[in-house]
Amino acid sequence: MAARSRQSCRGTVRVLQQTNILMKITQIILTAGAIALTALSPSLLGAQTIREREHNQQRRIGNGVKNGTLSPAETARLETREAALQAQLKADKTLNGGKLTPAERAQAQRELDALSKRIYAAKHDGPGK
Repeated sequence: MAARSRQSCRGTVRVLQQTNILMKITQIILTAGAIALTALSPSLLGAQTIREREHNQQRRIGNGVKNGTLSPAETARLETREAALQAQLKADKTLNGGKLTPAERAQAQRELDALSKRIYAAKHDGPGK
């Protein structure tokens, strides 16, 4: 009986060790997956790229012109700011082999945030003011 009991304990220990190994493997796989996800394009994670934001803001300006919430003067100011930002991005990319540095990307996002607020303010200050 005692031998059978010891054998049963050894079997239980072996199962627990195997379970522990499987849990560690699962943890490694999940960690690797999380790291891979953070390396993916921001657009896959829900954040917009600079190009997508520019396109969206152009659409917002166009809608404001169409529905009369943006005057020609407001539209011209917003378009001028948008063009200046695009020119700056193009210059930055030219200096860096076609890519933006993380600092330049962050600056562009801040400028797009400011432009987005200006579009909102211009569209909500009354009809075509």
